[in-house]
Amino acid sequence: MNLDVHIDWRGETSLAGRLYPAGRGSGTTFEYDRAWLARPDAFAIDPTALPLQRNAHHGSALFSALQDCGPDRWGRVLIDRAVRKKLLEQRPYHDIDYVLALDDFSRIGALRFRVKAEGAFLAAAKKPLPPVVRRSALIQATDAIHNEKTAKDLKQQKTS
Repeated sequence: MNLDVHIDWRGETSLAGRLYPAGRGSGTTFEYDRAWLARPDAFAIDPTALPLQRNAHHGSALFSALQDCGPDRWGRVLIDRAVRKKLLEQRPYHDIDYVLALDDFSRIGALRFRVKAEGAFLAAAKKPLPPVVRRSALIQATDAIHNEKTAKDLKQQKTS
């Protein structure tokens, strides 16, 4: 699946380029869109790995600027858990799959992805994220999870 990479910048969404992930493995190719290159205010979305030039950029992994749109380590754990619970498609996940597993609304950064020029931006979620109504309730729930004692924990306390 080839992806159009758009950027939200200066109040508009513009096509910056196209990403061609390898069918298998983690290799990727990125090429800036000619219209993006022709803009007088164009810039490289990843100055180190993707300098602003016409030639295609090839990498053995997903480029940093694109990878930054994805989840952190904890987010990857949650995605892996969703795959195990069959909430997400079961298949080998590569870096781009983790990026695309996030819904477009909650993805970090200004980059957005879609398959077709007129199609919707890619989002795994069918519903928007639930609002955080009370921060204190969220903190209490987090503390409860971190302080939860498992049967194994209790067993270790008895023998100590």
